[in-house]
Amino acid sequence: MAANIAEVELGLVVVARARRPSGFDYWLGDSRSRLFQNAMRLEVSGILRGGHGEIERRVNKKVHRLLGYSSEVAGLVGVVEFGQPQVHMIRI
Repeated sequence: MAANIAEVELGLVVVARARRPSGFDYWLGDSRSRLFQNAMRLEVSGILRGGHGEIERRVNKKVHRLLGYSSEVAGLVGVVEFGQPQVHMIRI
């Protein structure tokens, strides 16, 4: 779901699954340009049911994970809460 939001809002699509351990889940790229040109890292997580505090904790955990691996490439964190569907996304 986070990847779909990235496509709709930013025009970025998943171009590859990231290798482990990389600190993120997917590579996003501009669907109109060459593979990995204007690439962005995407770290995702899902919560079946969680209040605002749980969502914020998960977002913070994912942001720290993404920042823990040095890279000059921009990143995007997406946390989806499925109980009352909502997506929280932060660009890094």
